[in-house]
Amino acid sequence: LDECRDVASFEESVVVACMSVRPNTGKMHHHQSKVPHLARFALARALVSRSKGIQKAVRRGLDFHGYHEGVGKLARPIEGIGIMTIYDVSVRTGGWLGISPEKVYLHAGCRLGAKRLGLDVRGREWLEVEEFPEPLSSMPADELEDFLCAHLAVFGKSYQELKEEGWPI
Repeated sequence: LDECRDVASFEESVVVACMSVRPNTGKMHHHQSKVPHLARFALARALVSRSKGIQKAVRRGLDFHGYHEGVGKLARPIEGIGIMTIYDVSVRTGGWLGISPEKVYLHAGCRLGAKRLGLDVRGREWLEVEEFPEPLSSMPADELEDFLCAHLAVFGKSYQELKEEGWPI
């Protein structure tokens, strides 16, 4: 996130986010390593061409969910761009815009983690943070998303089994 938040302009944050290269190492974020370069470039071009309108909409109250939906509408026609890239680009550029997720978006890792926690994810694109058990429901949505993805191996068990094993949930 910081690599997009700390740049001079929204347009630069878009390029950094879409190209998915970490400035400190020059390595690609693993989530986008299989996304074709031309697809990432096409998404960057689509967002940059709308940058003034996007920034104006955020100043007028556009929240992260609306922004994420807008990025998705721009990205869906681009072959090779999927829900993980849409989410990552939205979060990274949203950081520059000063907006962050208030819902937990169900891309592959999150969907599996939430399902393993016993939450009903069928037909859902996101879950409200309040749908998660305590203390998870007290986490910010983006941290909860990170947590679900990072701890997938643990979630092979049910919520009750984790609780019985002494996990602080």
